[in-house]
Amino acid sequence: MFLQVSSFPLQAVIADFEDAIALIDDVDKKRQLNLVVDALRLSASLLSRHPYMLAFELLGRLLPLAANNNNVSALLIKCDIQGSRSNCFLPAHHAFHSPGGPLKYSLEEHQFAVFGMQLTSDRKMLVTTSNVFIVWDVTTGDVARVVNPNIDGIFFGLAITKDDRHAAAYTNNNQVILVSLITGEFIDVIHESLSKQMEIENIIFTSDNTLLVWSASYYYLYDLQGKLQMRGAETVSCAEQCLIYVFYKSQECMRFITWSGSRDDWNLVLSGRQRNASEPVGYRPLKLFKFCASLAFLDDDYTRGYVCIENDGCGSPSPFCK
Repeated sequence: MFLQVSSFPLQAVIADFEDAIALIDDVDKKRQLNLVVDALRLSASLLSRHPYMLAFELLGRLLPLAANNNNVSALLIKCDIQGSRSNCFLPAHHAFHSPGGPLKYSLEEHQFAVFGMQLTSDRKMLVTTSNVFIVWDVTTGDVARVVNPNIDGIFFGLAITKDDRHAAAYTNNNQVILVSLITGEFIDVIHESLSKQMEIENIIFTSDNTLLVWSASYYYLYDLQGKLQMRGAETVSCAEQCLIYVFYKSQECMRFITWSGSRDDWNLVLSGRQRNASEPVGYRPLKLFKFCASLAFLDDDYTRGYVCIENDGCGSPSPFCK
């Protein structure tokens, strides 16, 4: 088994086990083979790079199951006796998650803390960021792609386009990196106006795959080539308010959530603009609406939704927009 793991891709070894399980009629042997296969899956990220850790991983995961599974017990005895030939460190006690629990895979590739994580819309791939982008195959737990843009800091936010073709993330140094998940090519989006550390609040992709970036004062729209399409600011709200979230449908249909920035202030302000062809600029500003907690819109035009407000005794809160 050690020679197989050392000579072939781990997924090929797992496929051999799955073929054996399909051909065996003995229910008990099938169950024990499944335990070993699941242990290999849990350790896939490590074993694919360091196959000499096979005995270490099997002992650490399967020890609690040895008493009731004779074949598993025989395998672990061999791991204990022969495993030291390739790795002198062998666990004496249960050290890792055992098969059969909620953990399916342990994805171990990042050298630094992971601050961004998002599934693609088809739920087949997982994109994570630390100082690099890593794309994982959710079905197998394998690394599908690693993109290293050689940034100076750490990625904090992550966004993926609706068609799952591109991803973007921003760093503590206000760098925004736009990556093609298909080719691995990346673009460094330059922000000349952001000079302080950690000015960027968040990034998202709009419905038309435009990249929306905002700081506490301004918002920016970029195309997939990294070219600036628009820059703006929320001027309807109080000048002291900080921009903390932007809902974007089009340039004539936007919503802004602002906050004073004070830790003791629980009040948020919802403002925005609504498309109106009769106005010279093509939209009308909306009346400010104050609330104190979560907000969830029910439609893509951001005209109806639920929000938490303080009870002022009036009995019925005023609607944000009719």
